[in-house]
Amino acid sequence: MSNLLKFYRTAAYLKPKQIRSQIKWRLFRNAKSKIPLSELHAIWQYSVDVLEPVPVHDAKKILEGRFSFINKQLRLGFPPKWNVDEIKLWQYNLHYLDFIHFLTYEDAKKVSIDWIDKNPLDNKNCAWEPYPLSLRLMNFVLVFYGKYINELQRDNEFNEKLSRSIAQQTCSLINQREFHLLGNHLFENGVALTFIGHCFDGEIAQASKKAGLEILYEQLPEQFPSDGLHFELSPAYQCRMMWLLLSVWQQIKSHSLGELIKPYIERGLHALQALCHPDGDISLLNDSALSIHQEPNKIFDYAQKLGFKQESKHGNIALLNSHYYGYKDEKNYLIYDAGKVGPDYIPGHAHGDIFNFELSLHGERIIVDSGVYDYIKSDMRDYCRSTAAHNTVTINGLDQCEFWGAFRMARRVYPEIESYEATNEGFSLKAKVSNYKLKAWHHRQLNWLNTGILEIEDHISGNFKSADSYLHLHPNCRIVSKGKGEWIFQKGDLEISLKFSGAEARIDESYYCPEFYERIKNKVVRWTLTKGQKLRYTIQVI
Repeated sequence: MSNLLKFYRTAAYLKPKQIRSQIKWRLFRNAKSKIPLSELHAIWQYSVDVLEPVPVHDAKKILEGRFSFINKQLRLGFPPKWNVDEIKLWQYNLHYLDFIHFLTYEDAKKVSIDWIDKNPLDNKNCAWEPYPLSLRLMNFVLVFYGKYINELQRDNEFNEKLSRSIAQQTCSLINQREFHLLGNHLFENGVALTFIGHCFDGEIAQASKKAGLEILYEQLPEQFPSDGLHFELSPAYQCRMMWLLLSVWQQIKSHSLGELIKPYIERGLHALQALCHPDGDISLLNDSALSIHQEPNKIFDYAQKLGFKQESKHGNIALLNSHYYGYKDEKNYLIYDAGKVGPDYIPGHAHGDIFNFELSLHGERIIVDSGVYDYIKSDMRDYCRSTAAHNTVTINGLDQCEFWGAFRMARRVYPEIESYEATNEGFSLKAKVSNYKLKAWHHRQLNWLNTGILEIEDHISGNFKSADSYLHLHPNCRIVSKGKGEWIFQKGDLEISLKFSGAEARIDESYYCPEFYERIKNKVVRWTLTKGQKLRYTIQVI
């Protein structure tokens, strides 16, 4: 009965289109398309400088048969053994073929031919699921019809083989567009189909262009609201989305779609800047991990090359649609999440992180989000999504929202912002949130001074037994002294003061997961509050 209630409470937030598509996907899914298979003829006639979708792969290791994804390496030979006994995310990464961007033409050709020959259309092969289909089609197009177009034009036999495979994969993708999920998956489908439609000519290309543009015209305003942050609220996915939009802009900016996406790129780049620490890499809010998508600085350089002028803006951050607030300069950085956990109908990448924050001082990450360890149902998945894994408060030991499975959420809550004031000296924000089960409220006031001082005040109202406020320290932070109401931490040459009042502090052990399948022990400061108590703490460099 409990599971049935969770399922009902989860499904209640889905869009009718999702429910219809879920039924169709589960009962009638078929990778085969009704579109008759016909020839594709490439119409791009120029070589382009392509930004790779991922950080650098070691070509030497790949040619030696050593394939490493999500911090797990397997020896598969070259070309690799395609059918491997590994978790699906690892298999997905293998079948994306991102690594062909880092190979010579001959080596990229060799591995692509092998993939085509050994992976015939098969519903049971994860390679033919729509998400890896989308990413692989993008890679085939960018590498062979962009970067290596001159070599491909002199290689008729491979060109014909590749175009036949792309035609078949495109037909399969058209038939499997992810309307049952929506979100970033459907957007990937739309970009890949649009690319095919503009790179090739013929019946399949026209069908692909039509299907892709329909998705993009519908989903751009839905997924990229006015502040530019992708609506699934993940800095990692923001990197991927910006790479996609810039890649579309580079190839088809002369089309009317180019003018449509231009303001989305400009706003999206601004949002991405707001999500990056002084070290240049992203914050880890929601489902975010380092080293998965292309690095922010390379995305900014790519955008600059394509004519998108950017200035390194310092000062207060206010992404008003997403309700992400903070501050950024050359050495200090704060990002504070005062918004809802994610879109109601696709909260799969959301965490219980309302009023969570990350903090860098003097260029060093000090207060961290716990990150994401895996994408399967596991104890670590449960922990990384939990409220206790974030720099916020649990009431009666409960998460803010009702998480279950690896990506599902049933009951959820919505924060209320009571006031936000920003000046040249800093900003203050006062807000409250309950949790999915109790008639109790967590009230938090955050005050930030641009000199690098963060003040937090927490208290709980309503019917509750106790509450816990958490503060997750970077693994390289160590405690050097514990005084009455003040603890001193050290990271490298920095000394950080944590002053607190209203409750006693203690230290817990936890894990920091900045990358998939990377788990580093770290310290967590924890205060327990009872009725009538107010916790106040201040963090600053001394």
